[in-house]
Amino acid sequence: MLIPSSTVFAKPSNDSSSTKPPKDFSSLVLVNTKTYTVDGIEYVEYYYKPSSKVSVQAKNNLSIAPMALVPDEGDFDIVISKGTLSGKDWFSTVTGYYNYLSTTGCFVAADIASGFKSLPILSYFTSAAINLIHNGLKGSGTAYSVQRTVTKWGQIYHHGSWVDYYHGTQKEVFWGEKTFVYSADGTVVSTLNKDYLENSGYKPI
Repeated sequence: MLIPSSTVFAKPSNDSSSTKPPKDFSSLVLVNTKTYTVDGIEYVEYYYKPSSKVSVQAKNNLSIAPMALVPDEGDFDIVISKGTLSGKDWFSTVTGYYNYLSTTGCFVAADIASGFKSLPILSYFTSAAINLIHNGLKGSGTAYSVQRTVTKWGQIYHHGSWVDYYHGTQKEVFWGEKTFVYSADGTVVSTLNKDYLENSGYKPI
């Protein structure tokens, strides 16, 4: 889950009437979280109120719909949308035997997020498949990426209306892998096809 931080809410230089956002979110209380989907895009909405204006009941009740909340001066509303995953970008596929696969890395395409580590192809195989390759069978490993656009939009309630404080987008890249183990006659004896996505507990690379 993306949690807003003080660094993303910068006061616009051309808006002298805006209220300064808090230096951190410790002075705000999350009173509602709402998740919904529109046209295949997932939205998560976070509604914050200044701690001085939140009742004990509101602090303990996250089921209130945002539209039912009466906005107060200084309320924050943050909406994060996550686009659909698309655009498989294949890395190089490497095929070989144990010694070769244990030293050959899988290098990413130029536009993949920096920081993704090049790992030996052999590390992609399950333990059972590694045993097969270690015993002389041939393996093939391929990695690929998929990406989506994430948008974060933040507003503060000021002088009776909502004022934009932040609107930005970023690209998130996830990855997946396909591995095969072949017998001497070319028959596939072991396969793995796995995507490392957020809904499976993995963070973008």
